[in-house]
Amino acid sequence: MTPARPADGRRPVVLGGSARPSGVQGWVKVQSFTDPPEGIVGYGTWELTQGGRAAGSAVVLEWKRAGSAIAVRLDGVASRDQAQALTGAEVAWTGRPAAERPGRVLLARPDRARRVQPTGDALGRVAEILELPAHPVLVLRA
Repeated sequence: MTPARPADGRRPVVLGGSARPSGVQGWVKVQSFTDPPEGIVGYGTWELTQGGRAAGSAVVLEWKRAGSAIAVRLDGVASRDQAQALTGAEVAWTGRPAAERPGRVLLARPDRARRVQPTGDALGRVAEILELPAHPVLVLRA
């Protein structure tokens, strides 16, 4: 399922899904698609979708591992009923603003990924990813 495209035209990337309540204090359990799984909490503002429709934005206030999932406390979600309303939601990231994740690259579609400076200026497109023993290396082309 593809999340709804935001009004600014950016293509969202699904970071996780299958949200469901966790406990009675409004925590939400999300299955993360990032590696490592806790990487999902570093993507700033999440865009939530349910059934392909926008369900609002969310900001992670706290998080903890919950088995193979990640449990998060979201801004504005304080009860189990509010968390229950998010059941089945997908978590997407629209990549805004550039300064929110300086010096990082999103590899969901390596053939379309761009490396950017903290100023937002493009350094180039990812041409190849070399899986070296210590860490992956991105090969950029202008």
